[in-house]
Amino acid sequence: MAKKLDVRPVAEAIVQLILAGAPDERLKWNVAGDVRVQIGKILPAESAATQTVTARRKRLRTAIDELLEEAGWQKLRENVFRPPGTT
Repeated sequence: MAKKLDVRPVAEAIVQLILAGAPDERLKWNVAGDVRVQIGKILPAESAATQTVTARRKRLRTAIDELLEEAGWQKLRENVFRPPGTT
């Protein structure tokens, strides 16, 4: 059994990049300012057993959702967020 990954530091790093508007291969920005978090580039399928990767990705999504919501970002759909003050 793989050791449990603490996804909180990873989520915090990703959210800091998003809040800064920084370019990163794990983020896909569109012209409206929305951002898509590319979870597969953060936790690739080959990084662990399927069930482990699935659980880690779910925990990571939840942590990112919570941190961005605290910062005022709106979740449009899974892994896609809109900055505050935009429609």
